[in-house]
Amino acid sequence: MYLRRLYDLSVLSVAGTLSITSLFSFPALAGLGMRPF
Repeated sequence: MYLRRLYDLSVLSVAGTLSITSLFSFPALAGLGMRPF
């Protein structure tokens, strides 16, 4: 159970990092017009 929980936490952290990176990189690649801010 403990290893399973560690695995879930690591997957969540990796997924969160990827989503944050894509949120910041996609607007920069697409141009200033698609910036979410």
